[in-house]
Amino acid sequence: MKKIILIFLTSWSFTCLAQYEPYCLYDFAGWYRLSTINTTTGNITQIAPIPIVQYYVLGNKQCINTHDSTYTFAGHDGSDVRLYTVTMDSASILSDPVFNNNVIGLQYNCNDSSIYALEENGGAYDLVKVNRITGITSQIGSVSGVTAYVGDAFVLDVNRGLYHFFGLFGGNIKMYSIDIKTGMVTASPFFPDNVTGLAYNCQDSTVYGLWEDGTDYKLESINPITGNHNTIGIIPGIDPGFVAESASINYNGHYTYRGFDGPKSLLVTIDVQTASLVDSVSFSSNVSGIDYYVCCNEEPIISNITPYSNQEKLNIYPNPINSQAIISWESNINNGFVEVYDVSGKLVFKRNGLSGNQYAFQKDNLKKGVYFINITDRNNQKKFFDKIIIN
Repeated sequence: MKKIILIFLTSWSFTCLAQYEPYCLYDFAGWYRLSTINTTTGNITQIAPIPIVQYYVLGNKQCINTHDSTYTFAGHDGSDVRLYTVTMDSASILSDPVFNNNVIGLQYNCNDSSIYALEENGGAYDLVKVNRITGITSQIGSVSGVTAYVGDAFVLDVNRGLYHFFGLFGGNIKMYSIDIKTGMVTASPFFPDNVTGLAYNCQDSTVYGLWEDGTDYKLESINPITGNHNTIGIIPGIDPGFVAESASINYNGHYTYRGFDGPKSLLVTIDVQTASLVDSVSFSSNVSGIDYYVCCNEEPIISNITPYSNQEKLNIYPNPINSQAIISWESNINNGFVEVYDVSGKLVFKRNGLSGNQYAFQKDNLKKGVYFINITDRNNQKKFFDKIIIN
């Protein structure tokens, strides 16, 4: 489990920005600039230009490394496709190796600090790891029979270690699930419906997408194993239409994508739990590679959860939690208490009078999402800490 650290005000400001404002590449007057987007106003804040890049290369070829705060994307310098990695504070280029244009669907895994992708290779698609410094890929496993990929249909389930994508198989679309450790295909159900914009939500460990049924766009929760998808709700007042390279979900469970209102381009943000509209604003058409700064196994830094030097990890089963979980720890405590915080740092649950080394936790009225749990022994100030997921 990653250590939670105390932070200064400047670090806290960056964390708030990282959680709530997506990053993008903004083509302004012929220059690509790493930028952030205000999803409420549609305003773009330019961080810095990346002068050598002439255009962005499609195929979901971007991701954010949350461990060193860098943005990686495929761009063209006029001669070659290159894999650029730039710092997120100044857009300084750290590496720019020549990159195979047949590599698509870049997904960063914060659990192992690796970039996963698909590479077209001799009539098959291989799951690969990408070395962002050299641009070289290493094969994990092969998916045979796939003749083409479907755009904006790549997503990594970091909690289960599965890479999902839509592929064309004999004229039909299938949704493939690949184990990132073994490269084995664990499921490949047929998926006949027009769903796009796949994105993974840390709060409930669920894949979401948009389904165009001919008249409306519906937000769908997707089961990649069975191929079933359930409608959360119709996105109100928004015309059908989706612009590539734009779907991403932040820590609050807000799904952001580029859509349309007639001929106008919109930036649309919806709540994945209700499909209710959070924001919808007019937006520039010169934006690519929208992505939130999110790591599902790297807790957002919460200022009012202070670590102790003797902090220990909890044992939680099951986790994710449907109704109840047994939480245990190594050494007995007396006169202890339990606290649960949401991702914003708000205390949502507290109970006193804990003794022993085990506690039966009931989810009660807690909504789906990611939470952080502290168990503290008042007598010796020993503290146990971990992350829980409520289903």
